[in-house]
Amino acid sequence: MSYNDRIQSSLDGIRSGLAAAFNVDPNSTFIKVPVLFYPDDPNYPTYPSPPDPNDERTLASAYTPDMVNCIIINDRLLVPKPFVATDPNDPNDPNASVFEEHVRNSLTGTGLSAHFIDDWEYYHCWLGELHCGTNVERAAWTRRWWMYSGSP
Repeated sequence: MSYNDRIQSSLDGIRSGLAAAFNVDPNSTFIKVPVLFYPDDPNYPTYPSPPDPNDERTLASAYTPDMVNCIIINDRLLVPKPFVATDPNDPNDPNASVFEEHVRNSLTGTGLSAHFIDDWEYYHCWLGELHCGTNVERAAWTRRWWMYSGSP
């Protein structure tokens, strides 16, 4: 099993736990966002070489910009640009990222749109993403959403 497969197994367990706690379907409630991880060492936090599949460490950092760490503003998601996996089969855009396309396709029907932003040098290489450098002010809901089943 590769390092990223082990991390995925851990994430699957977390998703299942959340789905059970909130009584939702884990396959239709969550949007899967692609990211590659590498074994992290808290004593030496630096950008790594590609992951060793035999590495048994469980602490992980994002090798690719972690798109789940986006900022949501109304109906727009400001998403870290993944800079990975161009799609050679896209004749309209030779720089089209299969990771970006996956996120756009996953958002179909939600009313949300993704806007990809380069945060590589400013946040990702320093082990952060867009949300780490922002302070978004939001209005609190007036409805006590936690007292109801269903959407807030």
